[in-house]
Amino acid sequence: FVIGDPAFAGINFSFPLGSTRKITGTIDIDSAATGVNRILYLDTISPTFSFGSLHRTSEFHYQAKNKTSTTATFGKLFIDVDTLTVNSSPTVQTSLTVSGGATLATTRAGTFCKMIMQSGSTDTIYGNVNIQNSAGLSCGKCTPTSIGAVLNFVDATPNIIFGPNSIAQYAKSSTQNIQPLSYQNMEVTGGATKNVDITGGNSMYATIANQLTVSAGTTLSIPNENLVLKSDSTKTAMLTQCYGTISGKVIVERFLRTKKAWRLLSSPTKHDAQTIKQSWMEGGSSNSNPNPGYGIQITNNAASWQTDGFDAYSNSPSVKYLDTSNNWVGISNTNSAFDTGKAYMTFVRGNRSVTAFGQAPTSTVLREKGTLRIGTITYSSLGPSTGNKFVAIGNPYASAVNIVDVIFLNSANLDKVYYLWDPLLSGTNGLGGYQTISIRNNGTINSIVPGSGSFAGGVANLESGQGFIVHTIAGASGSITFNETNKLDSSRLVARPPKPYPSIRVNLLKMQGAENVLTDGVINLYDSSATDLIDPNDALKLYNPSENIAIKTNDKYFAIENRNSLKFNDTIFYQLSNLKAADYSLEITPESINSF
Repeated sequence: FVIGDPAFAGINFSFPLGSTRKITGTIDIDSAATGVNRILYLDTISPTFSFGSLHRTSEFHYQAKNKTSTTATFGKLFIDVDTLTVNSSPTVQTSLTVSGGATLATTRAGTFCKMIMQSGSTDTIYGNVNIQNSAGLSCGKCTPTSIGAVLNFVDATPNIIFGPNSIAQYAKSSTQNIQPLSYQNMEVTGGATKNVDITGGNSMYATIANQLTVSAGTTLSIPNENLVLKSDSTKTAMLTQCYGTISGKVIVERFLRTKKAWRLLSSPTKHDAQTIKQSWMEGGSSNSNPNPGYGIQITNNAASWQTDGFDAYSNSPSVKYLDTSNNWVGISNTNSAFDTGKAYMTFVRGNRSVTAFGQAPTSTVLREKGTLRIGTITYSSLGPSTGNKFVAIGNPYASAVNIVDVIFLNSANLDKVYYLWDPLLSGTNGLGGYQTISIRNNGTINSIVPGSGSFAGGVANLESGQGFIVHTIAGASGSITFNETNKLDSSRLVARPPKPYPSIRVNLLKMQGAENVLTDGVINLYDSSATDLIDPNDALKLYNPSENIAIKTNDKYFAIENRNSLKFNDTIFYQLSNLKAADYSLEITPESINSF
């Protein structure tokens, strides 16, 4: 039976569900003068016919749950809906397309099943690829090299594209090889070991754009250090809650938008593979740019800056840490690794092509190779035993974290407050400022001050590669514990914010050009269950290097003050500091304040 003719336009030939149109012989699909000759197979029963000659431009569409045991050579093969289970070795000449919501599965135990893609073919996977047992999926200019190999390439440039919501599942119950593809989501499950280990050593990389999952009882082995968690302007890859084992080094990226500003940064590795120069400076010498689009310039004000591995001399160090006296101190050199657990205040101009302060900024990607930190992680002895100090900490996970839960449920001797640096706050030089976030007694965000900037939506999670600051109570050092359950999924819904307390918010605005720009802010919150005494629910002021406003109470200065219900004749004292010769204004916003 032949469908189509090279002299005529293409046609669609449909096998509907329950169709009596059964062909028990051989079916050929020819080329067409215009358009495409196409078979739409909607039946759930496996085809009763054999495949013969299928032209490379022809299309065969599986449009219902089905399985194939054919060894035919398709032109263009489509899995439009549901699941196609491959239990043999069909070949695709031109393209394999797995539509969103569909699944290509190779699950037959004890048999090596594969989908062979001929040289030059392109595979677009928007749905799922499920690979189990002794099954295999071989795509792009290659054939498997051994029984049980999965996505096993001998060619360095396989043509396979995973769509935004696709999932590649490595689920075999024994050892599998994970191949160098650009995955969106990868699930490593089924027990045993899955190796990111390819011919060519570490010259080829497997990359994850969205989520990596390693299930309990499964080991992800990376002997060639060639797995990358990617980051770009749209998303940053994450390791989901991990109860398996990861052996070997991973490269973790952090995209930074085009904005000349300070950032409070960290990296979620054990810092056991690279120095600061090798990672954030991309191994570059002074002002060099070995990998365009990556890295930053790191400068210092020491006379020995060149010997110490910095790019250039600057009036102030461009990478600093917060010491036990609460001073920002420049790192001493770039020839050593970062300290585990620390967050670093880092001045970012752009990538390493931006060598001067006056140059236009660019976006950049920071990356570091190292062992990922997984499991429960505790930072103890935060600050001196006398307490009353700020401590800058890095997010330990390659994932966003619900930092409110971490501080509210898993910390000791810390104020119920945390501080994030916001590069989008203005200040005199437009280089950023602190956002202060207080936590209610029910474990939800109480207030974000001054708000706006990066946190206009009222959400203040801790992102991968981001640092935060906490304050220890007087008389004790603090501790904080991160658990895998604190990780946030990228698709997590944000709950509607709770009803606000009565409050008086004061924002400090500065006229820049024809616009009043927010530079800083404070808030007084009023609640009948709160006390007028100073306690861990009050947020001490962490001063910006530019303009500041603070609430003064009992010779202490606050960004957020929680008080008992507002009373007649109550007085609020404010402190303004670091003002310049400019036009300023105060924006005073009362909310839910009842009349007296």
